Amino acid sequence: MPRRSGRSVYGSLYQRPGRPGWYVRTRHGSRKNGTLTEKTEYAGLDKETATLYLAELHRKYDREDLLGIRTVVPVTFAEVKKPFLDFYWAKCGSKDPSSLKAKYEVIFKWLGERVVKDADAALIEDFYTYLKTGRKRTVGPRSIAHYRALLSPIFKWAMGRSYSVRNPALEVKAPKFEEPTVPYLSDEDVDARLSACSDYPDLRDYALVLSDTALRRAEGARLDRQDVDLRRNLLVIRNTKGKKFREVPMTARVRAVMERLLTVRADELRVPDYLFPRFARHYGRNAGTSFKHRLTKAGLPGTLHWLRHGVGSRLAQRGVPLPVIQRILGHSTIRQTMRYASHLPESAVKDAMAALARPKAEPKPERKAE
Repeated sequence: MPRRSGRSVYGSLYQRPGRPGWYVRTRHGSRKNGTLTEKTEYAGLDKETATLYLAELHRKYDREDLLGIRTVVPVTFAEVKKPFLDFYWAKCGSKDPSSLKAKYEVIFKWLGERVVKDADAALIEDFYTYLKTGRKRTVGPRSIAHYRALLSPIFKWAMGRSYSVRNPALEVKAPKFEEPTVPYLSDEDVDARLSACSDYPDLRDYALVLSDTALRRAEGARLDRQDVDLRRNLLVIRNTKGKKFREVPMTARVRAVMERLLTVRADELRVPDYLFPRFARHYGRNAGTSFKHRLTKAGLPGTLHWLRHGVGSRLAQRGVPLPVIQRILGHSTIRQTMRYASHLPESAVKDAMAALARPKAEPKPERKAE
């Protein structure tokens, strides 16, 4: 059984199938304050040697808890940059990391030759000050909160490798910010933006799918033939931001686009078989640039992501409950969907109170068995 002391679990011995010897799995620290570290180490060929090794680990951790110290390896952020990013991109899986690469370049460029184990809350505060005032392109509270979310994995990774004993990113409170209001796009607004892409049929089809399904840019660009279920009239979204697949019903015009695209590729067999191959490789970034260029030329504001907001705002305007909108848009929390509450119809409150004033329907009497 693992040995417990305070908030630490010190270790247990086990054997791996098909491998000789014994291994020890140790957990040390607290998940609550971000100091939890987990390790798996080879302990010895026989159980007696492994037990002695585990006892030595117990004495080491007991001493560290008693004296409040821990042996760490002094390395700089420049030295850990490559191994950490390799680990992080592998963890991201199929998620497009391009939007994060630029921010991590800013982080590691500023941290540079500073030693990881010496990082504290003051250093994090200095970094936030640099972001707000020290760059040509300054950032606001929302972006600083995003940088904070990217700093924390660096220190968690470092603690698991004995490069640090703390996570100073969690010691500095994230700045408060208000969620930006989302634009409202009527059916006429959407049609005007689709008409601006009439000279580029592939882009128009792609934008139409986004405007009727609320898919994100990368989700729509990487739609595969196997993601289209015509029998159930559904799109199965697998490459999602939260790595949780969801199903979105197709409107009549989205179904017409899908049937045409599948007919064109009926005689072709590709793996993967993307429906929008021109945009899939770049996760839709090139489509976003082309779409923005055509809107500017037509004198219309907006981006591809506005089409997603347009779905949420139109659904809210038509009285669809927010939990249903959350499920369609694939939001992980209802807080993200609450941004569309500002587009609720003016009659929503009156209709709700009218429903409260209506007399409660009496239950139907149960039929007696003959």
